[in-house]
Amino acid sequence: MPRIAAATVREHRENVRTALVDAAESIARSEGVEGLTAGAVTKAAGIARNSIYRYVDSVDDLRGLVLERHLPGWTSAVTEAVEDAGDDPAARILAWADANLVQAADTGHGWLMDLARGITLGTGTRDAVDHAHRDAEDVILVEWRRLLRRAPAPMAGAPTNTATDTASQALPDDDTGAGTGGEEDVALERRARIGAELTRSLVNGGFRLLDHGDRLAAVAPAVLGAVEAMLPTTSSDRARRNTSRG
Repeated sequence: MPRIAAATVREHRENVRTALVDAAESIARSEGVEGLTAGAVTKAAGIARNSIYRYVDSVDDLRGLVLERHLPGWTSAVTEAVEDAGDDPAARILAWADANLVQAADTGHGWLMDLARGITLGTGTRDAVDHAHRDAEDVILVEWRRLLRRAPAPMAGAPTNTATDTASQALPDDDTGAGTGGEEDVALERRARIGAELTRSLVNGGFRLLDHGDRLAAVAPAVLGAVEAMLPTTSSDRARRNTSRG
């Protein structure tokens, strides 16, 4: 029976489990998932190697617990930033991109995503990962639909298309994308999906730059500028958003 350095057995187990998760996170950040072994974790946590399985079933469980520690906070921070941006869909898209970059810089992105690769996650962790991915998909697509309904001009560089330019009228007010099913509705949905995918791609590019050591102060303005350049808004809209961000 191990020596209990806490008031109760339950508190002792929680303390050791927290120490194991702390150790796993530290190793994952500094050495990558390749260094995340039972021996390395127990040594860093200060417990006997054969004791680890009293607290977790496997090293993969530790990886999942580290993910559970960070993903909900990341998602909540992004959601709050989008809501704080108000009702303007363009501002909400920019807020989503900016908040994700801030979280990636604060928490780290590459090591966190590496943790999720190649393991069988528990139900709770998998739900958290799936929710984060669905949130990214849904929020951006919904805001692009709203934006195109309000400002139906083509994206910069896109060829002029009468059906596409007037497609915003076919999108319903509930932002679900379930319109009349006509040509205009299809055209707007296509443009919204293109805009959403390009937005995610630009943010993912920012993640990679941050992972490689570039500073947020340099990456964020470049990514946000590229995202804003795609937004089919008027110059006055852009001036207003620049003023609010300044």
